[in-house]
Amino acid sequence: MNQLTAPASMRTASEADPLQVLAENGKTFDWARRLLGAKIGFSAAQLYTFCRHVDDIADGDKPGGATLLARIDAALAGDGDAPDMQTRLFLDFAAQQNIPLGATRDLLAGLLADQGDVAIESTEELLVYCYQAAGTVGLMMSALLHCRNADALGHAVCLGMAMQLTNIARDIAEDAQMQRRYVPARWCSGAGAADIAASIRRDTPLRSEMQGAVEALLQLADRYYDYGYRGLSALPLRAHLSIGVAGYCYQAIGHKLRHNQSRYWQGRTIVGMGGKLWHSLRSLATLRWRLVGLPPVKSEMLAPLKRSERVRALRK
Repeated sequence: MNQLTAPASMRTASEADPLQVLAENGKTFDWARRLLGAKIGFSAAQLYTFCRHVDDIADGDKPGGATLLARIDAALAGDGDAPDMQTRLFLDFAAQQNIPLGATRDLLAGLLADQGDVAIESTEELLVYCYQAAGTVGLMMSALLHCRNADALGHAVCLGMAMQLTNIARDIAEDAQMQRRYVPARWCSGAGAADIAASIRRDTPLRSEMQGAVEALLQLADRYYDYGYRGLSALPLRAHLSIGVAGYCYQAIGHKLRHNQSRYWQGRTIVGMGGKLWHSLRSLATLRWRLVGLPPVKSEMLAPLKRSERVRALRK
């Protein structure tokens, strides 16, 4: 069976779309998906398609974004009908895969918080947002991979949060132009998104401070990657290899940005195919965790989430 595509029996006109969405918009994840096998890889593409759908709504690609996201959230809570086809498909898919809808609603809470201007105040607020934006995806992916171990789920959350921290470091310029500042205020003397956007166009005193903030984000991300990788031992081998590849290739974006002295104003940092191949090989180092067993996540890694009223799934 060709692992690069879903089986022919699965490739109807409607079902082929998730694979295309993933290939066009999530190249790192599409690269890693190939190790999952056709069936689980296709399910991963379905999950990505819904997450992409709601993220596009939050970014203003559809009119009335906040209202539509609220209606989707209500549908997930069982308080109304699905407002669009993607949500109807996702509800059926989630029921089949036992995806925790509390995690999905936490994802939507983060997207709703993105509506309007964004100015993160504290490290704790940053970590809660990272959970909502991507730690939730770790929980939903765990369901697809049939992983229910509570300790392993904590590691999955950590890996998702690590990837989101990388995203934030990579996209500082792009986010500033959308009036969003995810860097905690004390890391940048409270500079607003407009100030950061100005530092992209010309060398202002803020640049060096923001470079320091990028480095702080990447150091924090590396801590969460470390704990994320330790949980891979709870997965079947193919899933372990796939998620390890995704993690290493994503972490490489941050390392490349660091190598470029965190010059966030020079545009989005990417890792090409050669880099993906190299870091995929490097990810084999995570196999050592299969020899030592699954450690619990240190309490301080997830403590901000447990305290937050903006997090549903982890308070149960």
